[in-house]
Amino acid sequence: NKWLNQQPQGEAREQLQGWMDALFYKALDRVVGPQYGLSGFVVETTLVGTVSNGLAQLVGSKDKAAFVVGLARGLGGNLAPKQRANFAKEVFGWCAGELRPPDPSSPLDCYSDDGTLVPFVASAEPGMDSMAGTGGGGR
Repeated sequence: NKWLNQQPQGEAREQLQGWMDALFYKALDRVVGPQYGLSGFVVETTLVGTVSNGLAQLVGSKDKAAFVVGLARGLGGNLAPKQRANFAKEVFGWCAGELRPPDPSSPLDCYSDDGTLVPFVASAEPGMDSMAGTGGGGR
């Protein structure tokens, strides 16, 4: 609740609260549960570290699509790539009919653009990241 209380007040915070209740705790239980578990993480961490990673990716989530992508990236970020993709598929599956990644075989290869899940696209501009939408920087 401390993290939630630090988010902007109003409707956005109410939406975050709903998504936290519906998805965050379920995803956290899943990622630290027997299928994935803290012992299956690529880098050893604690439950607090896992929660912190998850919350860090949710800051600024203004729509459910951004929240779900951030949730899968944040809580699944310490899993091996195949496990991370499987975890992301599960998280998207909980929103069946409402949210679908553009490429279901690579559910993390997208971002939210005002609530619409959009695939990352290779940039044609020299000196830009190889993926559009990931924020500046060069190679």
